[in-house]
Amino acid sequence: MEEDVKQDTLEFAEELIELGSLDKAQAVLDNVKEKSAKKRYLQSRIYKGRFWFAEQRKQLKEAIKAEPDNELYQSELKELEDFAKTDEYKSTVKRRQMGFGEGCAELCAECSCMCCLQGLCEGICEGCG
Repeated sequence: MEEDVKQDTLEFAEELIELGSLDKAQAVLDNVKEKSAKKRYLQSRIYKGRFWFAEQRKQLKEAIKAEPDNELYQSELKELEDFAKTDEYKSTVKRRQMGFGEGCAELCAECSCMCCLQGLCEGICEGCG
């Protein structure tokens, strides 16, 4: 019975992630005390949605450690490692390091956040100025 409740909770968190409700999904995951491979995988998806790639990688590695034969977890890690080699990854990480928040970084990709409009981040992301 308890296992069913945990599974239903993880499925609910997964649905929230798919809907983009990362804060709600995080609250659900925070209530699951057991650190299962699936919980770590779902946590990695939340981190991915927040562009926290180092944390995403850590959670995926822990999920794989718990379930080494899980192809989904392995493919997610490979996808992240391939993405880490791209200019888009470097640009995203650079924006985060320069202090752009979640909302600003998404807009900044098109150079339309307030910092860019005021010329405060000139040269940080492509197209500024």
